[in-house]
Formats: sequence, structure tokens, C-alpha cells
Amino acid sequence: MSRLSIWKTCNRKNPELEKFLAGTSEKNIIRGKVYTEKEFNRILNIDTPNNILPLKVYPDPHSVVLVKNKYLEKGFAIFDANGYVNKYGEVDTENIPIYINSKDSTYELFDPVSPQQPLNRGEDAVNPGYCGIFSITFMVYFRNTSHIPDWNTSWVNFTNATSTPFEKSKYSDSISLQLASEVQLIIKNNTNYSVMEMLIIEKIKQYFDIVGVDFPILSNKKQKLRFGVQKYKFNGRMYKINIGPRGGKYIIVNKIKKYIK
Repeated sequence: MSRLSIWKTCNRKNPELEKFLAGTSEKNIIRGKVYTEKEFNRILNIDTPNNILPLKVYPDPHSVVLVKNKYLEKGFAIFDANGYVNKYGEVDTENIPIYINSKDSTYELFDPVSPQQPLNRGEDAVNPGYCGIFSITFMVYFRNTSHIPDWNTSWVNFTNATSTPFEKSKYSDSISLQLASEVQLIIKNNTNYSVMEMLIIEKIKQYFDIVGVDFPILSNKKQKLRFGVQKYKFNGRMYKINIGPRGGKYIIVNKIKKYIK
């Protein structure tokens, strides 16, 4: 099947996975609007159980993702797969999807978690509509690494590496588009959202290796652990979350399997 055909079959699953990852529905924002600080704070103060808020930009629909995190300088940032730097290496203030207070400094909200050059580009044959898939990929990465200092630096280095080869031809492929196509295939071939997330984070790790960027690790006193493993607190202790054959999550307590939500 072509990338376009696979993408079309996931018209329902993509937004459902997005909602699962974020823990909340996406919110609409107006393209090109200069939001006052008060207006933007209303968006920022929306309840986000997973510190993730998907945003849909209208008109000309486009997906971006607001995340809140203690390791970000401002405490939050916005991921935009379209980047924010033009072909001359200058900040492209005219094409940033939204603005806060003024057009001059808003890019600073995108800079901590977004690529400079667009990941989201190309004709339907190579990119049938992957802006949402790039957002899903970012959300999976965020959920699995945001406890680690400098997680965002690793992500920006990764996205800048995967945007290559960057060519103006709308038919040219790139590493980022190849990753997006594989993430979309994972979504197509699975029905359980926890399984999808687990497979997507493993795919992201593979692509970190491909482009030669180190995947974030959490330093421990005795060892360094890859933070792809999710933990669950039970009776004051942290347990590794396992995924059963049907997609159910469980932990092992005193050699007994205990299923969790």
C-alpha cells in the first residue's frame, strides 16, 4: 500500500491515539492571531493530565503540541513540525502559527522542542498529511523521556538531523518522512494504544541510532537506564509496567501479576 492509502485507513485511529497520549482532546487556535498574554494563559491553564495539549491551527488545519515541563526554561514550549527557520537560516516570523504579545519573540516558545527546518513537507506521495503523525511521535517521545534533564535538547538535535536531506523538491523523501511512515504503519497494524506507544518509542530509538544522536538516558548511582520503561507507583514503591499479550498493563508484586489501568 502507498503512504497515502495507509494514512487514509487511519483517519479515525490517529486522533484517538493522540487523545490517549495527551489524556485530553485537542483545542483549536487561530492561525496568525496575536494572542494577548491573558488569552494565551487561558490556553496554558487548560487541565492537562499528561502535561500535553494538542492544538489544531485553523484555517488551513495544522497540528502543533504544547507541553509543560520543569526542564523547559519557560515551563512550557510548543512543538511544530513545520520548523521556524527559513532557507536562509533566519527566523521566519511570518509563518509561525500563532503569536503571543508580538511577532518578534514568539519563536522562543517553539525553539526548545521544534526543528529549525520543516519535517513536514513534500507531495502526497511522500507526505500524505503527516503533521499529526509528527505530533504523535513527539508526544510518545515526551511521555517516555520528559523526566530526564535535557530531554528536549536531544529531541531538537534528533529532529534537525532527521530533516535531512532537505531539498525544495516536493517529491524528495527524508529520514523524518520515513520515520513518520513507519509510525503510521504501526498505528495501522495495531488496535491497542499502549502497544502502539511501546512500538513507536522503540522505533524512535532505532532512528536515534540511524542519525547518530544519543537517546536520553537517566543516570542512576549504579547504572544508566534508558527511560523508555514506564513505571507505576504502588504502596510507595515504583514498579516496571509490563504489557500483556492483549495489551493490558500489569506490574509484578511479590511474584504476582497485578493489572493496572
